[in-house]
Amino acid sequence: MNTLRLTDRQCSESQNPEIQGNDLSESNDSQREFLTISEPFRRRKIQPFPKPPVIERIETPSQKRQRELTAKTLEVHRANLKKLLDRRLQTAKEQGDTNLIRLLMAEAESLK
Repeated sequence: MNTLRLTDRQCSESQNPEIQGNDLSESNDSQREFLTISEPFRRRKIQPFPKPPVIERIETPSQKRQRELTAKTLEVHRANLKKLLDRRLQTAKEQGDTNLIRLLMAEAESLK
């Protein structure tokens, strides 16, 4: 059985009620008394939890439809943004607004 030896000062500072009850404060520094504590009262290192096994997700039919619908919606949304941006760029070119053209070109680059 593994044991742990504590000095009188450690016993008085301990949070464990079984250790606190032992009064060893009367011993002098040259002759220290030790209290032997059995292994169950000793603080142990905390072991990390094991990683869970990797589980492959199975996609249900409704999840598949939702994923496909989301992808299609994103595609249509990007196409609409591109059409709107092209229309705005064409109008800016007709008006000759170089500052707006530069801004719209930068916006077009950010959409790619």
